Amino acid sequence: MRFEAAYPDLVGHARQEPWFGMIEASVASSLDLTDDPDDFFHSAERCANSAATVHMLASDPQARALFLAWRFPRPAGTPAQ
Repeated sequence: MRFEAAYPDLVGHARQEPWFGMIEASVASSLDLTDDPDDFFHSAERCANSAATVHMLASDPQARALFLAWRFPRPAGTPAQ
């Protein structure tokens, strides 16, 4: 299931958020989401004060996983970590 199809309202809102493009894919790929899966989103919330969107991403693991796959797609042939 694609993130856009699952969360159309969230996608529309996220595209307007200042934090949407603030982190490069290389940084996202280095995030260890098993350590603190919410850290990226809480940092974005502090940076942009976009509490509603970030709270949903931080509190919904499925939304978070879909968002990361959508926003930072893995290059073809790259194994999952």
